[in-house]
Amino acid sequence: MLIAEGIDCLSRAEPIQAQAQLAQIINAGITVVTASDGREYNRAGLKAQPMDLVYSLLVMIRAHEESDTKSKRVRAAIDRQCKGWQDGTWRGVVRNGKDPSWTTLDPTTKTFHLVPERAEAVKLAIRMFRDGHGAVRIMRALAEQGLQLTNGGNPAG
Repeated sequence: MLIAEGIDCLSRAEPIQAQAQLAQIINAGITVVTASDGREYNRAGLKAQPMDLVYSLLVMIRAHEESDTKSKRVRAAIDRQCKGWQDGTWRGVVRNGKDPSWTTLDPTTKTFHLVPERAEAVKLAIRMFRDGHGAVRIMRALAEQGLQLTNGGNPAG
């Protein structure tokens, strides 16, 4: 048995993919129970009440549309901030995930500074990529020179 808060919590994928994922779970013999409304989704239940499958699809469509809308809004906000940076009208920190590991943010001046050894690794990787080298060769070259692109997941500094 798999308990989910709602059927929409199983996936935010496109509805056809989310429905396929639900079908795979059910076909594996697992009963999905939604805590929010107590519905059970299993082979026997869907055979007796096939409209539950339609209901689950409608919920998945709504969930995907909401997720897609939120994603578009976040992207638009980040785009506006980046445009503001280019135009000189925004000087706040543009947040979209983590800062690159080859930079550090000075909290006082709100400016980014390059971490020299990591910046050198990025420059070498880009140069080699432009010269036609693949990822494996680039990583070997970085290792040979003792350079790293990241700080190994540790906090910047």
